[in-house]
Amino acid sequence: MNSLNMIGRLAKDSDVIRYKEQGFDVLQFVLAVDRYKTSSSKQNAKDNGKQTADFILCKLYGKNLHKLMKQLKKGNLVGVTGMLRIDYVKKKEKNYTYCKVNNLRIIEFGNVH
Repeated sequence: MNSLNMIGRLAKDSDVIRYKEQGFDVLQFVLAVDRYKTSSSKQNAKDNGKQTADFILCKLYGKNLHKLMKQLKKGNLVGVTGMLRIDYVKKKEKNYTYCKVNNLRIIEFGNVH
């Protein structure tokens, strides 16, 4: 089963890419998700107790996503459910990992204090 559930803050404003020929849009945003820490982790020793986050590219496919884009601003707290995707781009000979969003909920508007 390929299932992702995340809550985090938007690292920057979202943007929409329009694919006219294919007939759909892609809303992209980067979600900063706090890393779960355990007291015995080697990574914790390196961080000196600092909070760390993973920055995850998220993509929502659909039509007429511009209205939603205007609401997804840097600092908003967002909940996302989706699936992990790894796409190979032949031109660049690279794999790209992202979350393909199935459901999105804005939990809190506004920037981080």
